[in-house]
Amino acid sequence: SSQGQPVLSIAPPPSLRDICVKLAGPDALPSPAMSKGWSLPQFLTQPLTLSCFSRETPATTKEAHAWVSGIAGTPLPCKDLRTAMETFKTCGAEGLAVAVGDKSQDELWSAACDLVAAVLLGIEEHLPELRPEIDLREGGPAGSTEIVSLSVSFGDVPIVGEVATLSRCCFEVRLTGPLRFALRRPAMSSAGKTKQPLVLAASGFDLPNLRDAGEIRERMVSVLGAGFDEDMAYEWWQGNKDKEYPLETSKFHRMWESLFGQKSTQLLPRNIRTAALWGYLHNPGCSIQTFTFHKDHQVRGITVTATRAGSKTKEEATLVEICRQISHNVLRENRTAGERFATSSTNFCAMLYGHEVDQAGARAATMIKLFSAAKWWGPGDDGWHRWDNTWTCKDKRNKLGMLVEENGRIVWRVQADGGDSVALAQKVGDDRGSERRRIFCCCRRRR
Repeated sequence: SSQGQPVLSIAPPPSLRDICVKLAGPDALPSPAMSKGWSLPQFLTQPLTLSCFSRETPATTKEAHAWVSGIAGTPLPCKDLRTAMETFKTCGAEGLAVAVGDKSQDELWSAACDLVAAVLLGIEEHLPELRPEIDLREGGPAGSTEIVSLSVSFGDVPIVGEVATLSRCCFEVRLTGPLRFALRRPAMSSAGKTKQPLVLAASGFDLPNLRDAGEIRERMVSVLGAGFDEDMAYEWWQGNKDKEYPLETSKFHRMWESLFGQKSTQLLPRNIRTAALWGYLHNPGCSIQTFTFHKDHQVRGITVTATRAGSKTKEEATLVEICRQISHNVLRENRTAGERFATSSTNFCAMLYGHEVDQAGARAATMIKLFSAAKWWGPGDDGWHRWDNTWTCKDKRNKLGMLVEENGRIVWRVQADGGDSVALAQKVGDDRGSERRRIFCCCRRRR
C-alpha cells in the first residue's frame, strides 16, 4: 500500500454478502419483502481485504536477528526485569487460555511464575549493580511447543546463590551464563482433553554440590581405599571432621551440624545418620531441565517435579545412581520425619525422585521459598553460629512459635576472581524491621 504496509486482497474482491450466499445459500439473506424499507449495511457490500500489518521490531536488550529470521519467536518489549516478568506471566496466561480453551491452567502457571520471579528478581534485589540483558519472546523456534520464553543474562561474572544452612541442602545455585525459562504448550490426551501437568523448561539453572563435600569424599577415598563404605565413611567423619574440616571454614560441616547436632536428632538410629552422610557425599549436583507443576489432591495443593540434564561422565552417572537409590529409600521410609526436621532438603529430594516411588512431588510453595532471596541474614550470637553468615536466614516467629513473616533461603553474591573467596553482604533485621549492613570477605577455602 502507499503507507508501506503489505496488503493481501482477495481477487476478485467479494463482498460479505457474496460470502454469505456462497456459504449458506440465498436463504441466508432477507427476502425482498423483509428488506423493503431498509437497505443492507454498507459493510456487507464492500470488498473484503486482509491487511498484514508489519509491527515494528520491539526494542529488547538483544539483537533482533532472530525475530527477523522468524525462527525463534517474536521479541516482546520490556524496559526492565520486573516488567519483563509481568509480560511473561500475562503472555503465558493468554497463550494457555487459547491452547487449552479455558483457565484450568492458571493456578499452575501462577506457581511457575512465582518460582521464576523468586530467582530472577531475587538476584536483582541482592545484586542491584548488575545490569541484566533480557530477551523475552512469544513463541519459540520452528517446530517447538513454546508459548513464551524469558532469557536473562547478568553478564560474564559467575553468580552464586548460597542456600541457608538451616535448609540442610547440600548444594548451591551457580549461574555462569544466561538463565532461560520457557512455557511449553500443554499436551493433549487422545480424548482431546488437556493433560493436567504444566511444564516449564529451564536452562542455565545449575545446582552443583558444595565444594567441600566433594573434597571430603575424595579425602575419604584416598584414606580408606577399598574400605570406603557407609560405615567406614561415617566413622572417619566422626573422628576427623573437627580437625580437618572445622566449623569456621566448612559449609558442609555447618550444614551437617545444624541437622544432626540437634538434641532432637541425636537419638536417631545410627543407620539414618550413616545413610544421610553417604547421600550428601555422593550428591552429584544437577542442572534442572524441566519443572512440572501438578494439582495434587493428596497434598491439597500444587506440587512440582523436576528432571535433570543427562550425566556428562561415567563418574557422574555413577553418583546419580547412588544418590537415586538413597533418595528412594529416604522417601519410602522417612519422608514424614524428613519433612519435619529438614523440610527444604526433603522436598527437594521429592521434587527429583518422588514420582519414581509413586509419591507426590515437592510442595511448590516450599520450593519457591527455597529459591527466594532472603530478606535478612547474618551470623548467630554464640557457638559456631558466629561463623555462619546465613544462620539468621529463617522465618520470624513470635514467642508462641507462630509464624509472623516468612523469609527466603538464598543469599546471592558475585564470586570473586579465582573462585577461592567471595564477597558476601550481610543484612540483619531486628524485630522492629530496621536493618544494618556491612560487607566482609569469607575465609579462603581449604586446599
